[in-house]
Amino acid sequence: MIEPPVAAAINLHAVLRDLEDLVALDPVARQIVATARTRVTFRVPGIRPLSLTFTDGSCTACARPGPLPAGHTDIQLGFVSPAHVNALIAGKGMPIPLRGWRGLGFLTKEFTALTGRLEEVLRPAPGAPRSPDDERLATVLTAYAAFFALAEVGNLDTLGRANAARMADGAVAVDITGGPGVTLHVRGGQLNVTKGVAATARARMVFDSLETAGGILTGELDAYAAIGDGRLAVSGYIPMLDHMNKLLAIVARYLA
Repeated sequence: MIEPPVAAAINLHAVLRDLEDLVALDPVARQIVATARTRVTFRVPGIRPLSLTFTDGSCTACARPGPLPAGHTDIQLGFVSPAHVNALIAGKGMPIPLRGWRGLGFLTKEFTALTGRLEEVLRPAPGAPRSPDDERLATVLTAYAAFFALAEVGNLDTLGRANAARMADGAVAVDITGGPGVTLHVRGGQLNVTKGVAATARARMVFDSLETAGGILTGELDAYAAIGDGRLAVSGYIPMLDHMNKLLAIVARYLA
């Protein structure tokens, strides 16, 4: 079952968080915000806020961003409920401007163009031409969205919390050969995901390529088959990986 608060948290901290990497990796997206100096913060009851800080062609996503950089416009957007932010992502709702009225032009122009570019990369129109670079970018962003969504599912979803509660404390490193790496941190049943591969992780999952990671995350490739033929390697404390895989199965329902 899709739980609206979980979906809202994923929409903020996994899907919209992807804008950070879209701007870093995609020249088209970077050009859209090349001169922007704006912070946009999304505030939803019961969910950690998300701040996106745009500075001259870069984007930083953070729940606690610190002081507003000099020369930046501060835009605060409010939502009355998790369902409200989910409606916005579905293109059926509008946020409530709380601060930064003079910067709302950024939302209607650059930010709208940027989220449109994200959708174009992740959900291309049927038959749309795709270059190898487009495919690679889509796989990287899909991987980041899926793994950052792990924390939201493990911390908020009913079944996800049950799985997270059974996980031993420590870190799980996920490394994609030729692609990104992330680390899932577990402490007292609470999950957090960070970029980069922890050297001291208790368990490891290593994909041999972006193609393998993309196939498993989209359900086109069976993880156990990939382990059998060597495309996916696992090591360390395997029970942590088993629970993480159960969480990924829940994530797939939310991102479908």
